[in-house]
Amino acid sequence: MKPVPLALEVFAAHRPELLAADIPKAPPATTAWPLALISRLWNLIPLLRASITRKPEISTVLFDTKYGLRVTRTERTEGSQAYSVKLIPSKTPTGTADEEGLHHYRIFPEWNTSFFWKDPAYFMNQEEDSVLEDEDIKARYPGLASYFVDWRNVYETRFERQGIHLGNGGEVFQDTKEYVAWSVEGLLMACWLTLQKDVATIKYSPGEKEYELNKDNLDGQLQEVLKDLEAMTKQGGAS
Repeated sequence: MKPVPLALEVFAAHRPELLAADIPKAPPATTAWPLALISRLWNLIPLLRASITRKPEISTVLFDTKYGLRVTRTERTEGSQAYSVKLIPSKTPTGTADEEGLHHYRIFPEWNTSFFWKDPAYFMNQEEDSVLEDEDIKARYPGLASYFVDWRNVYETRFERQGIHLGNGGEVFQDTKEYVAWSVEGLLMACWLTLQKDVATIKYSPGEKEYELNKDNLDGQLQEVLKDLEAMTKQGGAS
């Protein structure tokens, strides 16, 4: 079985307190068909060889987050692997779709803000305030709010520690793996938000590159971000 992408591994190592379940062991290998039986059926079933040699798709739950997101890996028949996310059913009410319609959000770091924004591209009133304050986040998404604030605080603590708010240059995260772990943590929360019934799109920008998530492209975008972060981890640099 192929290893977990390096970016997810880094996240799990840096933030184990966010995981509700450990990565499970790989399932046991399936028993091979007896060769004698294969020989007898060889001439009777033309597709037997393909059905025997083709590996079945195997899905493995990598972990659940404490705010209710499940991350799964699927080993495909041709040997590739794919990653997907889904919500774990919760009794905690979320969202405001019935009152306000579908939301379009942006998530990106900007010191001394909530990091959580309404997407101005969808504003009906151009004078509307774009930032979503902490009390609004808690009212809309109570199951996520405290984790989101903790994630933001990690960035702001390092931002201030480096003196960047005073005009000093430099990187917020001095360690690339710490940046990758922080970026994956934000990505998973962006995925959770995207799957909410009242959300249409999330634009997630942990660094210079922006990723637009919606329910139709979510798994593909998840893999794109993980691929970019894995490359960054191997190169040892943050954007």
